[in-house]
Amino acid sequence: MTPSEILIRTSHIYHKRRERFFRLMDAGAKFLSIVALTALASGDSWLSILVALVSGASTILSVVLDFPGMAAKHEELAKEYVCLLSEYMENQAKDTQVDRDIKADRKRREIQLREPSVLRGLAQICTDEVEAVIHHDVPMNRLSMWRRFKAHFGGGEMPPYWESQETEPK
Repeated sequence: MTPSEILIRTSHIYHKRRERFFRLMDAGAKFLSIVALTALASGDSWLSILVALVSGASTILSVVLDFPGMAAKHEELAKEYVCLLSEYMENQAKDTQVDRDIKADRKRREIQLREPSVLRGLAQICTDEVEAVIHHDVPMNRLSMWRRFKAHFGGGEMPPYWESQETEPK
């Protein structure tokens, strides 16, 4: 697997994960709305009011952050990367490796112009996963569920795993 192919596959994985995340967030907000309506209809207890407030907040968050729109945007970007990977593999017989890499890099940069800014942390996670699959020695904390969750909100960025974590002078 070439570095260009790894980058294309990594970008595709990233956008599919973001699409799934936003679809789940949208479904969760809709579920909480239904729960809130049920809670409000069932009585005037403090629990039903609390559930209604949490549900209202999640619904507002869903509308403000446009979960369905973000999911659609990532779905489209993922499709573009699949098309790029297809072109890259098709050109294997026609072009030299250098030509294929140059064309793929140019197209990848065009697609990246439309990517959201929280890409870095999630892209690192996707890269770590691809490297783990191709048998590189990736520390398990880089693939944790907590890091994956934080990355959806702009966290999760870590220094490259091959760099030393010690920054103190000796």
